[in-house]
Amino acid sequence: MKKFAVSSADRTSEIQLFSNGRITIDGKEKEVEWIALSSTRRVLRVNGRSFDIDVLSVSRGGNVHVLVNGFPLEISVKDERSLLLHQFGFGGSLHQQAGEVKAPMPGLITKVLVKPGDVVQTGQGVIVLEAMKMENELTAPADGTVKAVHVREREAVDKNAILIELE
Repeated sequence: MKKFAVSSADRTSEIQLFSNGRITIDGKEKEVEWIALSSTRRVLRVNGRSFDIDVLSVSRGGNVHVLVNGFPLEISVKDERSLLLHQFGFGGSLHQQAGEVKAPMPGLITKVLVKPGDVVQTGQGVIVLEAMKMENELTAPADGTVKAVHVREREAVDKNAILIELE
């Protein structure tokens, strides 16, 4: 089963996709059909009701700007990992300051992907943290040079521990 939270300005729905093809929206089973007409145009049918969807853009933060039956809408889709980060009070962001990579939750460092002196770019993987049986690749919050790595592989860390500093 995969779980998602889909939010618009006035509503959030929980969607669960099951391996047998079953779909629930807010706990109620629905008959859903998703038809791709082009790379940016779709038809979504939910229990026989059709919605024409035109994807206008996808922001870096993952928000999707669409037209639904001609009306503009901004939709946020969060997968299980994003929901877990939010549950731990991290607000979906993996970084609190541009020059630091902090642990979003308690866990175990499984891989350190950089060393002091390495040049990194925004979004580049720098460390892998295992938490609740999931591996989470933490990324550089900004372009820069690795100033310090404060952890090593197989080390347990607490939430908000500074793992890597950038300059």
